Amino acid sequence: MEFLPTADQTAAVEAENLVLIPGEEVSAGNHRNKNVHCLILNDPQFHPGNGDSAERLMKHKPTTMLTELLEKKAGSALAIAAHPQEVPPLSQRLILGRGVWDEQDCAHPSLMLYRS
Repeated sequence: MEFLPTADQTAAVEAENLVLIPGEEVSAGNHRNKNVHCLILNDPQFHPGNGDSAERLMKHKPTTMLTELLEKKAGSALAIAAHPQEVPPLSQRLILGRGVWDEQDCAHPSLMLYRS
């Protein structure tokens, strides 16, 4: 299925008995200033977060902090910790500045956790 970026296109798909939930996975800085991923669903606002983009090797400072992201999300939006139990490989931690979800990061009341 192709990406459907507009509300009109989303409505057309929903008319075909398929519900599309808009969302994005955002790279955000945890309390250690390392990049973790957060899934934001049903928020009409775009949240930039490309701190661990491979397009910017060795320049991996988070562009958005997790607490800021959670405070800015719409009240109707859902925030979910993306792969909270994974530890990125050493290469990704060094080159992309990826980090892990710590208990302190997971304690925010606006955040839902999914444990696999």
